[in-house]
Amino acid sequence: MLLSNYLILNFSNSVKMKIYNCIFFFSAILFFASCSEDFFEQTVDIDIPEHTPQLAVTSQLSSGDTMLWAFLTPSQGILDNTAAQPIEDATVELFRNGQLMETLFYSGERFYTSISNTPLPTDADEYILKVSAPGFDPIEVVQQMPAPVPIISATYEAGGAIDIDGERVDEVSVEFVDPAGEDNYYQMTIVIEVERQNGGFTNSPYIYKLDPIAEELDNGQYLKDDSFDGKKYVWRVGFYEQHFDPNQSVKIHVQLSSVSRDQYFYERSVYLSVDADDNPFAEPVIIHSNVEGGQGVFTLSSKSVEVIEL
Repeated sequence: MLLSNYLILNFSNSVKMKIYNCIFFFSAILFFASCSEDFFEQTVDIDIPEHTPQLAVTSQLSSGDTMLWAFLTPSQGILDNTAAQPIEDATVELFRNGQLMETLFYSGERFYTSISNTPLPTDADEYILKVSAPGFDPIEVVQQMPAPVPIISATYEAGGAIDIDGERVDEVSVEFVDPAGEDNYYQMTIVIEVERQNGGFTNSPYIYKLDPIAEELDNGQYLKDDSFDGKKYVWRVGFYEQHFDPNQSVKIHVQLSSVSRDQYFYERSVYLSVDADDNPFAEPVIIHSNVEGGQGVFTLSSKSVEVIEL
């Protein structure tokens, strides 16, 4: 009995000492923390190098386009929050297979544009965008027009699918054959054309991801051919139920675009950058650029269109 009481007493004293030690430890931390505002933080001064402005251009063209455009600004430093000033005296030229095709002129709001007499062809031609302006180093970008991939078939089913949120959506399926032995990137867009007695209208619905390997980026649905290289593939997308009037004439224009590698990685980097905004745990995203001597992107795409008549 005495031994038992002795062990209990020693155990109790040991626990009390541990409690006292913990109280003393945390009291010491609070004491030192109250003495200095910087106890738990450290300030590091980082010297940011001075930014040298470069030409920054964005131009995304597709086969069939007659309106050629380029958005041009000077690049800005990381701490510069002011709006980029327009560059109104630049020379913007588009070359095709080494020959000058079009000169783009300033049309306002930082855009350079030109209306071509002939649409951009689907031929696998090489295009070079050259830009120069006083006070800046000249820039240029080389792109090759991707080959269009024909649509074998396109089908529409009203309420034919359920999206990720459990909502029933209309479904469009596009079947095509992927060219073998090369990296291919695709984009799908849909335009609905409605005709009625008192006039018609067109609508570009937001399309939802139904395919598990597709990517839903800011500029539409994108797809890589990693898992179906050289094979026939059916790409499924959805959009909210339209409930078309049976008395209306409805056409669904399904556009399958073969996009350049640079367009895919540019759109993907923009999406990831926006998605990481205001997220303190996200890693910084570098926007994809293919401009030599400057910043920005020049991309090409070729499209195949199938019309579904309802």
